[in-house]
Amino acid sequence: MSATKESGKIIFISLMGNLALAVAKFVCYLLSKSPSMLAETIHTSGDTFNQFLILIGNKQGQIGPCHRYPMGRGRAAYVFNLLASVGIFIGALYTIYHGIHALMNLGHHEKIELNIYSFVVLGLSIVIEGYVFSSAYRGIMKNKGEKSFFLYLKEADDPSIIGILFEDGIAIFGSLVAILGIAISYQTQSILPDAVTALIIGAMLILMAVFLFKLNYSLIVGAALPRREQEKIKKFILTNSFVDEILHMTTEVLAPGKVRLSVEVEFHGHHLGNQKNLRRTLEKIKKNDSKALADVRNSAIRTLGSAINELEEQITNQFPNIVVIDLEPY
Repeated sequence: MSATKESGKIIFISLMGNLALAVAKFVCYLLSKSPSMLAETIHTSGDTFNQFLILIGNKQGQIGPCHRYPMGRGRAAYVFNLLASVGIFIGALYTIYHGIHALMNLGHHEKIELNIYSFVVLGLSIVIEGYVFSSAYRGIMKNKGEKSFFLYLKEADDPSIIGILFEDGIAIFGSLVAILGIAISYQTQSILPDAVTALIIGAMLILMAVFLFKLNYSLIVGAALPRREQEKIKKFILTNSFVDEILHMTTEVLAPGKVRLSVEVEFHGHHLGNQKNLRRTLEKIKKNDSKALADVRNSAIRTLGSAINELEEQITNQFPNIVVIDLEPY
């Protein structure tokens, strides 16, 4: 299964789990009137909607090239992820608003009752979101290769699975803090712990939204591969005996796992073509053989074309994520 399809599977599991949890948390909020439970309801509802957007982007991004989109629609995943990050940010602001509203009304609240259903739903939330979190983490560990975990998060070209990891990680933390906040609020008969819990969850969501927005924005506008990976490509190209020098090279991320390479190289003429045949042709040219001149021209074109094709094949074999190569000889 490809990394993109694996991400889609994880997104779908997370979407279904969060949809069920959002309904359950909202029912508990109606019963308990807890600001923390409301924050959790908003958070989970936002997660559900955002994961729906991410799932659409994941499916759109798998559509192949056509006459209108010759490079495919891979960047659709980044567009929908960007929209999801905006949704997370809005949800975070709403959560913080309710936390602040609760703080401003500390002395005006009804007697706080302990609702066992809130603890059941939050416990279920930890189990479901913990499963999704572990699935996303395993997916990242599988895709990161030799990179460290944090370096992969910084340089990843598939933000979908990272978004799932962050969302469910914060959801697990939020559920644990919500349980603690509800319990302390009941013991102290104060909504202060509940309100602080809502503010903490909101602040974490804002940080996540900003991170995901920046990551997806850079990929939409055409981010290059990390410099370290570009150096690997350069070194590999220079190992080819045909290549004398790389004059210019750029890379561009087209989609998760898909890169475009543009490179201008100077070929080493001594290693192109058959030297014996060239010497024979040179002797004919010295004898003013006009046909030999035409043969040299045609042979040079064929030889150069063959060298370009061979180099492109070597590059794609070594770097499978490079799906488009613009190779220009100097």
